[in-house]
Amino acid sequence: MNTVMIVDDHKITRILLKKILTMNNYNVIDDLDNGADVLFKYKQLKPDIIIMDLTMPEQDGLTTTKEVIDFDPDAKIIVCSAVNIKEKVVQALKLGAKDYILKPINTKDFIDKIKKILTPQEESK
Repeated sequence: MNTVMIVDDHKITRILLKKILTMNNYNVIDDLDNGADVLFKYKQLKPDIIIMDLTMPEQDGLTTTKEVIDFDPDAKIIVCSAVNIKEKVVQALKLGAKDYILKPINTKDFIDKIKKILTPQEESK
């Protein structure tokens, strides 16, 4: 079972994401309300994927994405945003995020993106 860390400053969003993920056989191993502790927790828990809000107090999703990717270039992060802030989404992807999802979340699209990112791609030999 794949492990997921959720990072979002809105408790209701974390609850909703956890419900969606659990119903789709993902193990949510932690949920955090800001980016400040993510790198520490990432090193401890080694989740398969992080779902990260872009806009949070204390430490935003862009800074946190950069920290995690600098530590582990293979980290899998999907950034999540309530508004389509194209510049921030593009910046997150340039920093190493694998994809993004807009709120309100479409469950099927969300799960499809996670599956695509977590499914090993066939490598040409």
